[in-house]
Amino acid sequence: MVSLQIITNKKQRIMRKSSLFFLFFFIFQAYGQDTLSFKQYLDNISEYHPLIKTVNNKTEIVRQQLRSAKGAFDPKISGDWNLKDYKDKDYFDIRGAKLKVPTTLGLDLVGKYERNTGLFLNQERTVPDNGLLGVGVEVPPIRGMFTDENRHALRAYKIKRDWQVVLNDSS
Repeated sequence: MVSLQIITNKKQRIMRKSSLFFLFFFIFQAYGQDTLSFKQYLDNISEYHPLIKTVNNKTEIVRQQLRSAKGAFDPKISGDWNLKDYKDKDYFDIRGAKLKVPTTLGLDLVGKYERNTGLFLNQERTVPDNGLLGVGVEVPPIRGMFTDENRHALRAYKIKRDWQVVLNDSS
């Protein structure tokens, strides 16, 4: 009976010592840590949470798609040159350059220059010696007058971008 009491006393002493050790450990551990403010907590979530990263990636994708859709309205410059020389005779020399500026209204502003020379030049292509300068507006036929692929894509990506902004602000 005495030996049993000694064993239980030893267990009680070990339990007291270990509980004191853990108590001091947790107290000192708590003082050693920095606490986060609510703003720091939200900043950490917005920076490292996978869903937030996905939303940010989608926002960037929409921004790049909108940029690509705006690229359809960039000015385009083109030129052509047809030349025929045979047995030291200048049959014809047809040159042309064109600048086309698409607008979101569906009209295209156009400027072009032609200079054609040669012995065997078709009468339809005859221009003054200085060349022919032209400025005008191209209007599409009825189909595509009110909307076309480029304007539709631009509108769609603008709406998508606005929705992304609304979704990001609400979260």
